[in-house]
Amino acid sequence: MMSATEWPVFKTPSSTFTVDDPSASSTTAPVPSLDSNRQQSRRWWFGMLLAVSLLGLGYWVAYWEWPVGPAEGQAFEGTALTSRGLPRRFRVGTFNIHGGYGLDERLDLERTAECLEGLDFVGLNEVRGLASATSQNQAEQLGELLNAQWLFAPTESGWSGPNFGQGAISRFPVTRWQIVPFPRVIGNGYRNFLECQIPFDPQIAGERSLTVLVTHLDRKADRQDQLRVIIRRFLELPPPVIFMGDLNAKRTEPQLIELAKQPGVTDCFGTFAKEPLVLRRIDWIFVRVLKCVDANLEATEASDHPYGWAELELSDSVQD
Repeated sequence: MMSATEWPVFKTPSSTFTVDDPSASSTTAPVPSLDSNRQQSRRWWFGMLLAVSLLGLGYWVAYWEWPVGPAEGQAFEGTALTSRGLPRRFRVGTFNIHGGYGLDERLDLERTAECLEGLDFVGLNEVRGLASATSQNQAEQLGELLNAQWLFAPTESGWSGPNFGQGAISRFPVTRWQIVPFPRVIGNGYRNFLECQIPFDPQIAGERSLTVLVTHLDRKADRQDQLRVIIRRFLELPPPVIFMGDLNAKRTEPQLIELAKQPGVTDCFGTFAKEPLVLRRIDWIFVRVLKCVDANLEATEASDHPYGWAELELSDSVQD
């Protein structure tokens, strides 16, 4: 039998046990604390918020628009059909071209131009500036397609230049034009009206000229004030005068009802246009001291608006 001193001694390797020694190094990765995770999450969300804010600011700056001020001139651009003035009978039109996009959402200004063939003067709404791949605005493009004079009357401008507004096409020489901005309070974008003067053939009416007002009014509360301003201008100008455009006003509009009752004023579409478009119209042509021979609103795939035209004749009282 072995004695107590002879029993074998079994030693356990010291590496088997972990000793709580602060000075001892460890290869085990530290476990992040809850506060550390929260700080990382906050930094990530702050970075995302900053990136989105900068992106939104860049988008806003890129598409920021400001109003275009008044302007005036002595002639349209391009070449007129003839150097002589308007004949005794002539045709005018109004068309909201919807930026050249048709009901099929396809941009096609040639299709737009086809609606305007045979018109001596056309007032255009929703005309784009340098919105296409060309360096031309849409009034210029349509003028070239129709072999007529043109004018772009922008209401808004951006970093690339004037980009949206009115336009006009004339086959006869325009001797004076001016762009008059409307005040804006709570309106949808900026608005103006274009005033053009076109002489008649001197052999027909001596030194007399036709004045044409072209506009596109707001859909909101500003429309009432804008309509009041342009009606007053229409009635104070020496006749003959034409007032046309997208007025965003239906036939129940009190100001237009009263306008049609004024002496010498004719609502061309209300007199001649066929149903049902005439009942739903927001595009108008009014004339003063001119005889309306015929007129109509015609549906088209070239825009979300019909195009309207009127055949007019100089009154004998104006010729004398």
